[in-house]
Amino acid sequence: MRTGDEGEIRVEVDVEGIDRTLDHLKPRRIGVAAPDGLLSAAKGLYHHLKSRGYEVVLLLDPTYGICDLQDIAVEELGLDVAINLGHHARRSLAKRTILVNAEYIISPERLGKLARITAVQLRELGLRRTGVYTINNYRSSLRCFLRKLAAEGVSVVEYGPPSPISPIEGWQVIGCNFEHPWRVRDDVEGYVFLGGGSFHAIGIRLSTGRRTLVADPELLQVRDVEGEAVDIERRAMAAIYKARNAQRMGIVTGLKSGQRFLKLARALARSLEISGKDIMMIALTEISSARLNLLHDLEALIVLACPRAPFDVTDVHMPVLSYPQAVALMRVLRGEDVGRVFNIPVWAWIGYGRERS
Repeated sequence: MRTGDEGEIRVEVDVEGIDRTLDHLKPRRIGVAAPDGLLSAAKGLYHHLKSRGYEVVLLLDPTYGICDLQDIAVEELGLDVAINLGHHARRSLAKRTILVNAEYIISPERLGKLARITAVQLRELGLRRTGVYTINNYRSSLRCFLRKLAAEGVSVVEYGPPSPISPIEGWQVIGCNFEHPWRVRDDVEGYVFLGGGSFHAIGIRLSTGRRTLVADPELLQVRDVEGEAVDIERRAMAAIYKARNAQRMGIVTGLKSGQRFLKLARALARSLEISGKDIMMIALTEISSARLNLLHDLEALIVLACPRAPFDVTDVHMPVLSYPQAVALMRVLRGEDVGRVFNIPVWAWIGYGRERS
């Protein structure tokens, strides 16, 4: 929680909704997981559930998104269900993981000040028609923020209906899915991402090719991610061309239940072997520089588990490619133009939600 002259930010969890769901499911043993920023809320939920007579386990491994599910932990610990606090999807993505939203509730005064700063920056950049997107934790604040932007004269493109097969809402982006801003890229001149950090905003910029600002309600700052996005594009291209010359390559699939793309890994391995590459198949749960650097004899890696991993593991001794970069690499190996690497709406395998073997 942050407080100040512009009002406070607090986290709100629908505990009554959780209770109703659990009353229906009637579990005895429950796991509770959350991203690091919501650990205090997870502990509060832990004590609440324990007071209701459930056997509760706090699952302290990192959890990053709606693909980072707890079904494996549920099975291994003999739990009935796990609550993934802080993530949200339009439809169920796992059999025994319940995705539960946690909202950052922000005062109208604070959002009004943020909207004024945002409007000034948009005018300075000449961005007249704008798309505004966020993550699920700001869904309530988004409505107020949009009203404040309209009062400042900002023209915002309307949200279209989400695809029936999409796991996310029309206003929502996640770390591997930017389909909604991508869909309206020809109707806007730029974007605003409501939230903290730069990753999601950079994803919107790379996917759409449009200028993107971060409107950070905690810091009360608005910043342009153009420089960071250009740097990532440059490094991504360098990694692709370096991997082109690699002979010994590894393909990494995840062990988390939403990141197991083994069929894709096999297909990609066959294509690369036809191109003369020597392929090693690799699987792990937590993808880190320390673990990847143990693979001393490899010259390049492709990580299929999560497209964010190559952004985060920056000190590995070899190029680390995401799925979009792997697609571009295959074009290069066929003698085709590399194209716009990240200019696609979904950065993970399009079989997401269907492949489990």
